[in-house]
Amino acid sequence: VAVDNLSSEAFDLWEAKKLDEIPGVGANLAQHLDDLFRTGSVKHFTKVKKPLPAGMFALLDISGVGPKIAYTLSKQFGLTKSETAAVKLKKALESGKVADLEGFGEQSQERLLTAVTGFLKKKGPERLLLPVAEKVAEGILSYLSSCPEVIKASALGSLRRRVPTVGDVDIGVATNQAGAVVDFMKQYPAANRLVAAGEGLVRLELTNKLTVDVKLVNPTEWGSLLQHFTGSKNHNIVLRELALKQGKSLSEHGIKHEARSTKQEVRKYDNEEDFYKALGLTWIPPEMRENAGEIEVSEQRKLPQLVELKDIKGDLHTHTDYYWISSHDAGTDDISTLLETAKKLGYDYLALGDHNPSISSYNENKIISLIKERKEYIDKIISTRENKVKYSSIKVLNSLEVDIRPDGTLAIPEEALKYLDFAVVSIHSSFAMKKEEQTKRVLKSLFYAKVKILGHPTGRLINQREELDIDFNAVMAECLKRNIALEINAIPQRLDLPETLVRQAVKLGVKLAINTDAHSADQLEQMRYGVDVARRGWAKKQDIVNAWPWEEFQHWLTG
Repeated sequence: VAVDNLSSEAFDLWEAKKLDEIPGVGANLAQHLDDLFRTGSVKHFTKVKKPLPAGMFALLDISGVGPKIAYTLSKQFGLTKSETAAVKLKKALESGKVADLEGFGEQSQERLLTAVTGFLKKKGPERLLLPVAEKVAEGILSYLSSCPEVIKASALGSLRRRVPTVGDVDIGVATNQAGAVVDFMKQYPAANRLVAAGEGLVRLELTNKLTVDVKLVNPTEWGSLLQHFTGSKNHNIVLRELALKQGKSLSEHGIKHEARSTKQEVRKYDNEEDFYKALGLTWIPPEMRENAGEIEVSEQRKLPQLVELKDIKGDLHTHTDYYWISSHDAGTDDISTLLETAKKLGYDYLALGDHNPSISSYNENKIISLIKERKEYIDKIISTRENKVKYSSIKVLNSLEVDIRPDGTLAIPEEALKYLDFAVVSIHSSFAMKKEEQTKRVLKSLFYAKVKILGHPTGRLINQREELDIDFNAVMAECLKRNIALEINAIPQRLDLPETLVRQAVKLGVKLAINTDAHSADQLEQMRYGVDVARRGWAKKQDIVNAWPWEEFQHWLTG
C-alpha cells in the first residue's frame, strides 16, 4: 500500500538504493521491487500465479467478482484462457450450473449473470458520457471561435443528437479558407499529435488520447454537411430511400436530381431547413433522428413541438445538507444556497427531497418524529423575513426521496407521509430480483398516499449497471391510473427514464418529471441533460409536469 502512489519515484529510490527508506517497505517487498525494476516481473508472484488458471484474472474485472469467486469458477469450469473466460462463464450461468456449486445458489447465479452480461456488452472502447464529450467539443468550438476564417462551427454526430453516450467527437466547420483553418487547428493546445490533415478534414489525437475529426466545408454546403454527419445512420438510410423515390440522391455536398440534369449537378444547401424542404419534409430536430418514425411524421407535417430547457419551471428532486443519518448520501448545500441557484435559473418552484432516515439507525416512532422536525425546520427557514423577501417568487415544497424496500413497502412509516407535500420513491437495493417480483415491488410502492413520482425508474447506471428487469407496461398503466409521474433523472450517469420508455410514456399519456436529483446547488444546472432525453423521447411541454405553471402543477400535485 505504501508504494501504490509512488510511480516513477519508486524507481528513482531503487536506483539510489534507498528502497528501505520508504515507510512500510521491508526486506521482502524491497526484494520484489528489485526484481520488478531489473527484469520487468517479480519471480515470487510469477511462481505463485503459475498454478492458477489464467481465466481467473480476466474474471476479476467483472463487478462483484473477487479472487475467491474467480478462482472457484475458473477451476470448476476450466477457464484456462483469459480471452474466453467471461464468455464460457456466461454459458455456465445460463445453463444453471453455477447455482449447484457450494456457496452459490440461484440468487448468486442471477447476480453473476447480470454482471457478466454487462461486462461483455461493455468490452471494447467505452463510450464517453454526454457531458464529457460535450466538454471536449466545447473546448474545440471555443478555440475555433477565435479563428477569423471560421464562419460557422457545430458539433456533429451523436453529440449533436444528444445521445447519452458518445463514441466519437466530430466537429463541422463552414469556411471559405479551409487551408487557414487546417493550419489553425494544427496549433490546438490540447492536441497530442496530428493524425491527418487535408482540405476537408483535420484529425487530431488529444492529450487524453481521444481522436477528434474536424470536417471543413464551403458555407454553401453547410446545411448538407450538418445533416449528413449528424446522422443517425438509420435516419440517413431512410432519407436516402425517400430521395431515390423522388429521383434524387443525397450526399454531404447536397442533393442531385438525376432527371433534371444531364450533368448531374449537385444542389447545395447552406442550411438544414432547405435541405429537408427539398425532400418534402419539415426540419427534424437532431434529437429525433433515429429512424423511429420521425421521417413519416415530418412528411405529414405533424412533428411534435418538443419541450425546451426554457420551459422548465422547477426541480422536483433535490437534496440538502439537512442532517440525520440518511439511507444514502446527503446533499452538500443548505436550503438557502439551493434557493439562490433556483432563483438564478428562473424557477417558480423547488422541491427539497432528501433521502429518508436510515431504517437501520432509527425505529419507526423516531423516523416519524424526525420527518416532522424536518418539516418544521423547512417551514422556519423559508418563513424568515429575509427569505420571504429574497425568494418570494419561489414556492418551496417539502418532499423526500423514499427507498422502495424489496417487498414494495416504503422505508418510512405510512404515518410520516402526512408531513410531506409529496414523495419521490426509488429503488436503491436488491437490483437482481426476477421480473415478476421486481414489478410487484414497484407497483406496491405506488399505492401509498403522497407518492407522485417514481424516481430513476430503471435503476440503470450508464457504463456500470444494467436496467432493472421490470414490466413497464404494468408500471405505466398504474402510473396513469394514479396520476403518478415517471422521473427523467438528469444525472449524466443515469439519464433515466431512457428515451425509448419516455416515448412509450408519451404515447400512453403518462406524465413525466425532469429532475436533477441534485446533491449540490451547481448540479441544478444539469437539467439540460434530462431535457435532452425528453426530446429524444418526443416529449412535449404538456407531457412534463414541472414545465407547467405553478397553478396547473399544484392542481396535479394535489389531485
